[in-house]
Amino acid sequence: MIIIGIVLAGAAAGLIISRKTKPSPTILDAALGSRARFEKLSKILPYLIIIDYSRPVYAKRLWVLEAATGKVILTAHVAHAWNSGFLYAKRFSNTPGSKRSCLGAFLTGKSFQSRFGKAMRIKGLEKEFNDKAEERGIWFHASYFPWTWGCFGTLPSVNRKIIALTENNSFLYVRGRHD
Repeated sequence: MIIIGIVLAGAAAGLIISRKTKPSPTILDAALGSRARFEKLSKILPYLIIIDYSRPVYAKRLWVLEAATGKVILTAHVAHAWNSGFLYAKRFSNTPGSKRSCLGAFLTGKSFQSRFGKAMRIKGLEKEFNDKAEERGIWFHASYFPWTWGCFGTLPSVNRKIIALTENNSFLYVRGRHD
């Protein structure tokens, strides 16, 4: 409990320090380039989700954007997997049972009721890099904690908004410190 308190205190400090309302131009360009590569798979919806795991757990590092304009619709904190690191996600995996976050390009899927409330499936698009996301049970779901077992956890009110905007074929791009 002391560790969670320290992280939550850091998160409060992060709210004061973190006024960044847009992803960096570097990650935005990478996300748009990746989205263009996978656009032929299916009709991708006009929203783009970007997660920047190079930022610490207490900083806002998730953005939902209108892909055509780059306008930020939503920005939020997002959890990373416990085995990926403490304050920073540094270790990533596509291996079932690793309890690590995964990186790369994804498409959102259908929502469903999970033990965390409403959740949304995601599909990894990159063979041997994140294509086991479904098998691993990697989803968007509600969480009050800064770490998960690999899922993208956001506060419940944010989670509902993300699912309402991006369910069924929105593009998700996740970047870390070492990709």
